[in-house]
Amino acid sequence: MQSDSQLCQSCPILATVPISDAILQEVYSSDQAMYPVNLPYSRLHSWVAATTPSLSMSFVFQDPHASSASAMSCSDLAESGCTNPSTDSNPDPSSELTGSSASFTSAAVQSSDGKIAVAGVIIVLPLLKHHWLDLLQGKLKESEIDPVTMFPKEQERAEQVEVGLHVYHIERFAVPRREKQDWKSALKGKKFAEFALDEVMGRVEREKRRWRVLGQSALTATQNGQRAFRRLGFVPTGYREFFVEKGSENGKKMFDMICTYVEDDMFEDLKGSDKSVVLRSEMTVKYSAN
Repeated sequence: MQSDSQLCQSCPILATVPISDAILQEVYSSDQAMYPVNLPYSRLHSWVAATTPSLSMSFVFQDPHASSASAMSCSDLAESGCTNPSTDSNPDPSSELTGSSASFTSAAVQSSDGKIAVAGVIIVLPLLKHHWLDLLQGKLKESEIDPVTMFPKEQERAEQVEVGLHVYHIERFAVPRREKQDWKSALKGKKFAEFALDEVMGRVEREKRRWRVLGQSALTATQNGQRAFRRLGFVPTGYREFFVEKGSENGKKMFDMICTYVEDDMFEDLKGSDKSVVLRSEMTVKYSAN
């Protein structure tokens, strides 16, 4: 009888590539529709530019037997037109969602329209300790994160720097039925959130960065996101945000963001008022064991 590894020797695996502008625009648009904060696209772009390829990346199916003749570079990938498979199939209700230059040296499995199918994406922001602690407590808002002043600098690598890794966005895109088994094999028995975070932490260790990682955090704004991070051992910090509809302006809905810092009855008070709470998000954290 053949082992699982023998049976899957020809199964596609998940490779990582830089996040294309097209995918980043999709991420931005979907986040703005779901989580209505004042975050300019230029700031999101600066986060990704500062964290690629180690902490921010797309995942694509890769043929393990691709020859060097069919190898693709990042520029090839960008020109080929990355596509989110969820635009070609029904979204998977179990998808997990929260709020450059690396070489790609193997051929990616292509979707039916000939474009490279992006299976998922993760964006992680490394924050210096005091900024990260402020973020956990709500003193620093996620949209205020400045990569220039709040990320560790290269010259600080001479001495160990304490950082917290904030997961800004993690999402598993819908997978076509024909690739379901390939997907399960590629994840090696893990959920996508765990797989993607393990990839990030593995890169931090392999690159021998002079970082002491204090923990990981995530601002969850959907039930799927909350469940995904709860499974990974994340717990609420007590900081929450409520978005309350306050009318419209020029046909666009307007919202107030009400922040709470301890467990209280704010949500029940809001439900009992004439205000409409359209979204609740909460900050979660998982501290490192060391």
